[in-house]
Parts: sequence; C-alpha cells; structure tokens
Amino acid sequence: MADDALVAVRSLQIGMLAEKVGDLGLDRLRQQSTRPITQDFPELMTTFPG
Repeated sequence: MADDALVAVRSLQIGMLAEKVGDLGLDRLRQQSTRPITQDFPELMTTFPG
C-alpha cells in the first residue's frame, strides 16, 4: 500500500513539474506574439540582402 501512495505522489509531482515547464514555454511564446510587428521591421530591413 505504501508503494502505491509513493507512486501516486511521484506521478503528481512529475505532472506538476511538467505543467510548470509547459506554462513557461507558452508564456514566452505569447509574449513574443503580442509584440507589434513594427518593432521587428527595422531589424528585417538591416538583414535584407541587397
């Protein structure tokens, strides 16, 4: 019985850790996507060949 409880606790901890890591990645993507494209325009112009 104790082994089952330990497995359940470990599974919960791993799930919570995976959720935190996933949330961090999504937050970063959301922040990047809300940045106006006009901020990137000067950078694109300087890297454009020609």
